[in-house]
Amino acid sequence: MISLNELYRRHGIEKSKANRLIELGKIEVVSRSTERPFYTYLSEKSVEAFIEEKAGFESTYILCKDVFKSLGLSDLSFYKYLKNNKELNKLFTQENDFFKIHELQENYYGISTQRFFFKQDDWNNLQQHYITIPQAQYLVGQKDNSGFSSWLERRPTLQIFCFSKKNRRAKFLKKSLLLRTLKTFKVKISGPQYDKNRYMSFKDTRLILKLSETYFDKLLQEKTLVPAKNIGRALFFDIELVQNLITLQKREYHRLSEDYMTLPQILLEFPNLNSNNLPTTKKIRKIDLPVLLSTIFKKENDQFALGKYLYLKDDVRKYHEFFSAKSAIQSEAIHTDPFSEYTRRLEIKKITFTSQCIVTQVLWNEYAAEFLRSRQGRAYNVIGEIWCLVRVAEALTHLLDKEIFKFSAKELNLILLNNNRIGRRAREEIYQFLLFVHKVLMLKQSKSPFKPEALINPRKLHRKKREKKIYNFFEYESFFKYVTNLNIHKRLATTAAVKLIEKSNTKQYHGYDSIWLYMLIHLNNAWRHSDCQNIPRISLEGTEIKSLQWLLDNELSDGDVKKIIFRLKCSSMIVSKTHMDRNFFCASEVERPLATAVAICELRTAICNEHSQTIISGICNKNGKMLKHKSLISFFQNYCDKDSFSFSNRAMNRTVISLVQCVQAFYGATNDTEYLRILRSHVDIESTDIYNQIPQERMDIIALQLFDRDMFGHVPDVISKLLFGQPHSESLQTIRIREIKEKVGDIYKLEEMASFLNNIHDFNIQASRGFIEENTEYKDIVEKIIKEMSHDELQSMYQKILTRQLPGKEEHYQCLVSESLCKFPGRNCGECPLSIPHFYAISSLIERIFKKIQSIKISMSEQLPEAELTRMANWLQLDLELLVYTQVKYGKEEVAMFATGLNKQLQEIGYLYAYQTIKTNEVNI
Repeated sequence: MISLNELYRRHGIEKSKANRLIELGKIEVVSRSTERPFYTYLSEKSVEAFIEEKAGFESTYILCKDVFKSLGLSDLSFYKYLKNNKELNKLFTQENDFFKIHELQENYYGISTQRFFFKQDDWNNLQQHYITIPQAQYLVGQKDNSGFSSWLERRPTLQIFCFSKKNRRAKFLKKSLLLRTLKTFKVKISGPQYDKNRYMSFKDTRLILKLSETYFDKLLQEKTLVPAKNIGRALFFDIELVQNLITLQKREYHRLSEDYMTLPQILLEFPNLNSNNLPTTKKIRKIDLPVLLSTIFKKENDQFALGKYLYLKDDVRKYHEFFSAKSAIQSEAIHTDPFSEYTRRLEIKKITFTSQCIVTQVLWNEYAAEFLRSRQGRAYNVIGEIWCLVRVAEALTHLLDKEIFKFSAKELNLILLNNNRIGRRAREEIYQFLLFVHKVLMLKQSKSPFKPEALINPRKLHRKKREKKIYNFFEYESFFKYVTNLNIHKRLATTAAVKLIEKSNTKQYHGYDSIWLYMLIHLNNAWRHSDCQNIPRISLEGTEIKSLQWLLDNELSDGDVKKIIFRLKCSSMIVSKTHMDRNFFCASEVERPLATAVAICELRTAICNEHSQTIISGICNKNGKMLKHKSLISFFQNYCDKDSFSFSNRAMNRTVISLVQCVQAFYGATNDTEYLRILRSHVDIESTDIYNQIPQERMDIIALQLFDRDMFGHVPDVISKLLFGQPHSESLQTIRIREIKEKVGDIYKLEEMASFLNNIHDFNIQASRGFIEENTEYKDIVEKIIKEMSHDELQSMYQKILTRQLPGKEEHYQCLVSESLCKFPGRNCGECPLSIPHFYAISSLIERIFKKIQSIKISMSEQLPEAELTRMANWLQLDLELLVYTQVKYGKEEVAMFATGLNKQLQEIGYLYAYQTIKTNEVNI
């Protein structure tokens, strides 16, 4: 036996690699301790067999990248060869499978990044018997002959093996064949004859200018150097012109090297800078690297590519100071104490007030502390606010040469408030600070040197409005149909996930399943880009879904679709900016494709990244702020309008909001409704200047596509059943309206409607039949409401319920009667049988039940009269009746996922049921 420690000491195989070998069955375990992993003992025989196998493999094969490195070729050249090797050497037949690539599928030899190999025999054969094109040219004494390659092409027996299409040093031919061919076909061309005192050859010119082949070609393309003579394909240059270029080269290098530096020089002097940011940042001035100076600027010890630009040295140093300060700030940020974080950043940036502004400093610190204290709860904003305060402090310290209260209003306007060198957001905060200074001075001295009304308020200055893009109705409808098309997206999304799992190659994964789900979210939700990515893990337990392969061959059942959508709606989600609850909407036409996309993403996440909290990945750049171009191209490849349509998160959000407003306006809403507020998870409405025109004949259909009708509550269920019956499948609203006219308008009378509604009301209302009989005002109200409704009013009422236009006193509730006047102003909506709870009330309902139980436990510790116990029992039962109703509609198992432990809590107050006077329905969670 051999332990893991001994395995590492003898053969250098560490624990993680050893476990990998154990999983693959290459090494056998004799005994293992779960508590002490290093006390795992392995079969020494299996270890020796593996070491022997590994040695045999390494003597037979050689890493592809090692071969390319030995040939002086880059890794990029290898990956091009990996892709094109068969096409590149399709005419080479001298050796069987010469340099065939062997891919190691299972990485059990301890190789982390390289899995491609050549046979060692091929490499030995190449070194012994083959030579490169330049070597062959030198061998036959034709090193200056520009026609040598053409001579080789005319000799089919001299087959050339290529590792690269362009590089002559990566092309090989057999030395023995070359020498044998020379005996038959002599190379007669000895090179072109020219006046060497006047002209210089192509090769000599490139060497004396010290330019690579690539940069020399660029020099010719930009006509800085023009050939003076050509003999056949050979080019010759005027010696005088070449000498002038050498002089220019030296002079320009001396001039530019004093003020500019190359990318390798920057990274050598400032290694902590990100090479990807340097070419794009606007903080550093740069110029294009002159082709003539390219190789001169390139030093022998440079480890990085030269790049396209020369960077101004002074700007680079300032940028490095800025970057270092920013890195120091981010690496040790104190998020729990915003004011301490603010003062720390001032110290890093070395921002201090002068001795002439001591009082101003005290006032500013007091204002900043209060400002940050008021925003401490908003984690999304507080970092940005700290940066704003730092910029204000920087402006105050640079521009003030005396106490701020010694300036007049005109001076403050000129120096601070109307200074375009200070950002507008910072100027707005300076204005608020000046108002604060004014109040302090008025309290302490009863006077102020400046009048606040004379100050310029930056918020009232003219602001150039950015154009707010919005899709028209037909663009949205086309987008809606494409995104919900299961026939297009299901196979592509599932296949992409399967390929990722099989190959574990994240570079080739463009996140088709993720971006499909991302787009589906936008159809009914006005979420920010960051929120659309944060879709939580969804349990597939209790569904028929088995695997990704199963999804390729099967469609989701209606029950599984409802389960997935229900679980997604009940998941806890918050708005990243405001930390408010984020509500998820899903119209019936979106449910099936969205549930399918969720299932694919969940299965892929469970296999590839089990510990992830979200199921969308691989579709954004590193900072997560922008969608990858490749992901968008991949998703819209089959879209009919892909050439004219450009997706934007903000534009789609504005479109959805505009369409919702348009539908609500059509059905009678005169102002912002609860649906729109919940849709945006925000308080204010900024879209009044955005309005989308919807053709009237499409209004009912777009309402079905936009609005989530899956709410619960007795009243909307009864009204919808009255209006539409119980269809077996979702049909278009226009067809249903025709059914209404035929059934309701011609057959049923209004009195019969009211009777039918009351019969169902007696059984299904949140309170029991006994409760209704004891409180006849409820029955009378419902009868009066329905009897007074015409057919059109009944249809209008349904549309208002659908579009969340009926008001309520509590969040997530609508009231059937309170549009005119609440019948029970002293009663909570959750306890009123006339209220219409939204789907989103499930979580608040269960939370309220737990709170009621806790309140009852506290009250029951005291001696209470029987009447109070009866009130408490009935008070709890009202919510339990509603919970029973949700169990019937959504299933006990689904509701149980969000009410764990409720039965145990109810058992602890079980004897309270003896005092209950309203009907009891069994609650079993």
